[in-house]
Amino acid sequence: MAGDLTSQAGELLLSAHRTGVGVEPDMPAPQSRADAYAIQDHVLRQLGSAIAWKIGRAANDPEPYIAPIPKLGIVRPDGRCVLPPGAAQLGVEAELGMRLGKEITPEMATLGRAECLALFSHVVPLLEILHTRLAGANAAAPLWKLADFQASGGVVLGAPIAWTGQDLASVQVMVNGEAREARHPFGDPLELLHWAVRHLARRGGAPTGTVLTTGSYTGITQVGAGERFEAEFSRFGEVRTQVISPGH
Repeated sequence: MAGDLTSQAGELLLSAHRTGVGVEPDMPAPQSRADAYAIQDHVLRQLGSAIAWKIGRAANDPEPYIAPIPKLGIVRPDGRCVLPPGAAQLGVEAELGMRLGKEITPEMATLGRAECLALFSHVVPLLEILHTRLAGANAAAPLWKLADFQASGGVVLGAPIAWTGQDLASVQVMVNGEAREARHPFGDPLELLHWAVRHLARRGGAPTGTVLTTGSYTGITQVGAGERFEAEFSRFGEVRTQVISPGH
């Protein structure tokens, strides 16, 4: 994707981040993940550093994908989430993130799995808040969605606990008081973390304290204005939010 198109796409998405109003690009779509990542980088440079990165993998593609979750967004400092203009609900996913105890540097692009995992110091219960900046058919187009931070609108972080090699593949979680037995959607999330550390190293690194999250244990729950969402993980603590209307 040519540099001018990357900038145009980035500026269009940036305007949607700032106004909360969805946009429908009238330009060629990204042609590759490299194009989508270039657009991500353009937007992130304007918004500031990422508080977290989300990692996933499509069912029909062995190559993972990654997207930043910026500090600015629809999540308030008190953990409540503000509905963007025109939105009636927000998607919420309960997840476990891993917090970096050491920074990722460009020299780490070839580290082995054990060395990559040694960079993490804490497990963090969290809620990812989903909201696309895209309108129309582009909201479902995979590469536009990736350019748009994989539809991430923000993250609510719970209290971290020390990482001592706990099993993350299978956990028990209470969602709004309802008990669920949950398995990680990708089986072994540690392999995704290994890939993500090396990917971020190639993109310039990530500072100490950044959280990497690898997928929902509970699927997406739609939460409307005035409604609360709370997840309590066995062994990993709890995290909660409330969705509120603008102006509250």
